[in-house]
Amino acid sequence: MTWNALFCAASFFLSVPPQVDTGRTEVHYTVSAHDAMGTEDRIRVDVTMRVVHPPPRMVVEIPVWAPGSYRLRVFPDRISRIEATDREGGDLEVERLHRFRWQVKTASDELTLRYQVELRGDDRFMMRGTQRRCITYEGPAVYMYLRDHKDAPCHVEFDIPDDWDVGCGLDHVEGRRYFASDYDFLADCPVKLGKFQRFSFESHGKPIDVVVDGPGDLEFDSEGWVANINKITDCQGAIFGGFPFEKYTFLYTASPGGGGGGLEHLTSTAIGITARGLRRSPRSGMSVTAHEFIHLWNVKRLRPRELGPFDYTRPNRTTALWIMEGITSYYTQVTLARCGLLDEDGFWKS
Repeated sequence: MTWNALFCAASFFLSVPPQVDTGRTEVHYTVSAHDAMGTEDRIRVDVTMRVVHPPPRMVVEIPVWAPGSYRLRVFPDRISRIEATDREGGDLEVERLHRFRWQVKTASDELTLRYQVELRGDDRFMMRGTQRRCITYEGPAVYMYLRDHKDAPCHVEFDIPDDWDVGCGLDHVEGRRYFASDYDFLADCPVKLGKFQRFSFESHGKPIDVVVDGPGDLEFDSEGWVANINKITDCQGAIFGGFPFEKYTFLYTASPGGGGGGLEHLTSTAIGITARGLRRSPRSGMSVTAHEFIHLWNVKRLRPRELGPFDYTRPNRTTALWIMEGITSYYTQVTLARCGLLDEDGFWKS
């Protein structure tokens, strides 16, 4: 079997969602970011987590590990002001069991947990300093989850200023309401909230969104740049026989200074580029774009067993980096060459 055929087969089987009976337990999040631009270095986000039909002894956790970045994080230290109420609004005791774990006991069929999250001005893919028009966060930094109930469906509503927009890979319901089939999908989707430029196109019959978070609306060859992204998605979709998603979102942070790289996700990717490079050339960021989009199959669906279902309480170690990044890097260059974004000499040098 060829590598292409193997990837296509693995992508088909691993992209089928698990048929899990979640019972009646559902989680409804409201993320309020009205005061998010209040300070340069500390950004406050208020979260309401409403649980319908919670277990009698409900244990919630905040991850210490995040998909995509694959490293230990300090998310528990950013959580504060936790309080809980039952359906009637009565106060419930919240007991901290561990650095990243809390317990709430209730006999109510509905429970609401409220807490604050502190984002940092130097978080990855967050625009730095006073030029910030948009905040960016990783799902594990903001969303607590029900221990032993990560398969419960998750609903998210964004409470943000009227002139703000939402950029993410979650399933859009209507307005500013989104849906994730389970916590793993919710945690895997980074979010941008604020003012940014948005472009869109179709590839293999599927809609693709392109979000550019920059220091103001940037003047650049957006038509040529988006066309190059389209070439990459068309090429890779042809290699793998179509897409394992209904919609995909590229989340670019075009900063005035440095900052690059990217993180792969199931229906989106977060990528750092420079505003200067974007203004200079419609090929800016195409290598990292091709690399992260290949991860859509290799790593996110064809993956080591250690990388899913995830354990958010500890590092998820694997020795398979050689295939996760090695094959992805190879196909990055193949893609650029087939798209005409890398000449033959450049391909062999790479």
